[in-house]
Amino acid sequence: MPPWLPGFARARLWQVGRWLVLGVGAALVELALLDVLINALRVPFWAASALAAEALILTRFAVADRWVFHHPRPTRQRLLRYQGASMGALVVYLALFNALTLGLGTGYTVAFVCGTGASFVWSLLTNFLWVWRTSHQPTSYQPSAVGSELIADS
Repeated sequence: MPPWLPGFARARLWQVGRWLVLGVGAALVELALLDVLINALRVPFWAASALAAEALILTRFAVADRWVFHHPRPTRQRLLRYQGASMGALVVYLALFNALTLGLGTGYTVAFVCGTGASFVWSLLTNFLWVWRTSHQPTSYQPSAVGSELIADS
């Protein structure tokens, strides 16, 4: 990290980096889980995809809450916001993919890349600006300070 970068910017870059690593790792785990559900357990595709997606949404939330955003424990409010953000990412992906393929006749590979990119941007923005938004901006990277304000379940 450049020494001239303010403490909070360095902390945010570390968070984004961890968030990206978590996302790539989760995608690989989800693919392996799909393989087990479909090939070993003979779960139908539609059910396997839903089960794997939800299992990874919950796992990503738990890991991101602790490892990326440094909260000592998850809260129901953050979990519900994360579920909403995840559902929004799916809607963004499906809307763009189908608009490009069905509406404009774009090839599905290009539509997949565009939909995935738009979904990624949606997730990045909603995760950092809504799900795990903090009411204050710390001046330096202090994991205990970043996660010290818990949002009470209500």
